[in-house]
Amino acid sequence: MNTRPLPFTDTPVSAVALNPSMTTNQENPNMTLNDQLAPLATRLAQILDDKATLESEERDIKARIRGLVPGPDSYTAGSYTITVTPNRRFDPKTAERILPQELLDLCRVAKVDAAAAREVLPPALYQQCMTSVGDDRVGFAR
Repeated sequence: MNTRPLPFTDTPVSAVALNPSMTTNQENPNMTLNDQLAPLATRLAQILDDKATLESEERDIKARIRGLVPGPDSYTAGSYTITVTPNRRFDPKTAERILPQELLDLCRVAKVDAAAAREVLPPALYQQCMTSVGDDRVGFAR
């Protein structure tokens, strides 16, 4: 577990959120970890609410665009270009149904699968096969 103190500043957390360079790495021995985390969690909750609202609005606008345009193409929209393309993915089940065996064999790959490894390896050995990727994850619950 990481026990380093979190960045602290006397600037309101909303201003810090708008300008991350305003944070410092100074400890404030008068504040508990809970006191330092609380305003960050409050701001994170606000950001997640705003994000959910914006994502919902984005989905609605894209649905309206799909309803307005005659089909896939590029469209001028003021100073913007809107491009509508078919949403298609390769379907392995369809490929298995229509491709001859020799082509199917060329499409197959063998690879180590994390889910399969988790099922068969002892936990300690599975952990040894893991690597850190990027920053630590931060979960959030209300």
